[in-house]
Amino acid sequence: MSDFLEALGIINFLVFGVGLILLGYFVGRATEIAHLKDLTEREAHFEKMDLTISDLRTLPAGWTADEGVFVGGQVVIASDQFKRFLGGLKKLVGGQVGTYERIMNRARREATLRMMEQAERKNCNVIWCFRQETSTVGGGPVSRGKVMAEVFVYGTAYKVSRAV
Repeated sequence: MSDFLEALGIINFLVFGVGLILLGYFVGRATEIAHLKDLTEREAHFEKMDLTISDLRTLPAGWTADEGVFVGGQVVIASDQFKRFLGGLKKLVGGQVGTYERIMNRARREATLRMMEQAERKNCNVIWCFRQETSTVGGGPVSRGKVMAEVFVYGTAYKVSRAV
């Protein structure tokens, strides 16, 4: 009887433990692919536009600008179960954690696109004094290893006419 219970425990672990990790991988991967496709399509829209982004504090001489308006974009992206599992394994041996880098990259791209969309809605063609802030959300004992990246980007948007 104890052999049967031991076998049942192993089956339970495989079905629920490994099954949940695999489910996290497939659902997380599908969500990530859909988000990356959406980011690429939205970025292609802005490549066709004449929207300039710079981290400089002042506009170049000869540029005439309307009054500046604040624009910003913020996003919080969480890792899925599989990425947390891989990140935990990587923490054991040390080194670069590529799964978390991809999360931060997606968060930066999404926040920047949100800022650009806000500037577009305000009919601006320049974002100046561009800044980017990042932080992790969670990470205390309550979060139980959940990794969430917050990115906030902001700048001053203008409608400018450039000197020739």
